Amino acid sequence: MALARRLLLRVWCLMALGVLAVATLLVRADVTTAKTALLYGGVFLLLMLYFLVIESPKRTLQQNAHKLGRPTAYRIDSAGIHITAGFGTETVPWPAITRVTRARGQIIISQGWRTASGIPLDGLSAAEQDSVLTVLRSRGRALTGDGSSA
Repeated sequence: MALARRLLLRVWCLMALGVLAVATLLVRADVTTAKTALLYGGVFLLLMLYFLVIESPKRTLQQNAHKLGRPTAYRIDSAGIHITAGFGTETVPWPAITRVTRARGQIIISQGWRTASGIPLDGLSAAEQDSVLTVLRSRGRALTGDGSSA
């Protein structure tokens, strides 16, 4: 984030210097007044700021959304399920899991009624998928040694 700020500050400073240089040339050539040139330059800088800070990140996110939030790996152990996605790893403890379903090539792990995580099933055979689903539906009893029902 700090690198992005430094780069944006450099770009912003170069654009501001460019606007001042163009405004100076226009005023010296008696094409416009200093007030008008600086007003148009300010509007230009505000438009560039809008595109650099608001529009460009939105467009980048839309173009790469399929890569960012998709789970890429998971690990199941006695603590719970560790799901690695675009920006980090999320741990879902066994007691937090309320429902496990299979849909659209992944296993959906519900944590209450508002939160859910997904585990990709790509590369697993049908028997391996069933095995993973069985462990998840049992809420990890075989891994945690807990014999009580969840």
